[in-house]
Amino acid sequence: FAVMSPYASIAVITYTIADQTEHSTYRLTATCSYSTQVVISNEIEIALTAVNLCYCTPNNTDCSDEYISNVSIGAINNSSTCSPNGYHDYTTSVPIQILNKEIPIPVSITSNGTPLGIAVMIDYNQDGVFSNAEVQYIGLANYSNPTVSSTIIIPATALNGITRMRIRGLYYMGASNFLNSSNPGCE
Repeated sequence: FAVMSPYASIAVITYTIADQTEHSTYRLTATCSYSTQVVISNEIEIALTAVNLCYCTPNNTDCSDEYISNVSIGAINNSSTCSPNGYHDYTTSVPIQILNKEIPIPVSITSNGTPLGIAVMIDYNQDGVFSNAEVQYIGLANYSNPTVSSTIIIPATALNGITRMRIRGLYYMGASNFLNSSNPGCE
């Protein structure tokens, strides 16, 4: 961003914000070199132009006991194995175009006993955050019931365009654990 001055004798200052990964607010502190007077600006918000750069990576670190091994929705059918950080990125999957329809979404896990709560998060408003309103709990899966399924309805109010979906599995987590989280897509 650039700081402009109404006075011709004051230079324009340009500052580049590197590695910004979320919407942020900033203040400018200006110090006069002659009087050392300090002026602090009002907050300004700097937003990213590409929302896909805003999504957090889940705080998963281990999938040695259980992990999501398959997700199917529409024509998308992704299988996975345990990865070092417990996270797979399928953002290059073929998009599906569905609005205001019931869509079945079966999710399978691989488990050695610990139940895994499964939820789907879809960023309907494309703001780069999975809010509680965008979370649907699918169910609790375990080794004797490795596949849980639910039906999701993409609301007619969902924005058109590429929209991020995330499927999460958390140990022993029920619906309230996902819905009471300040950031259900990452915590």
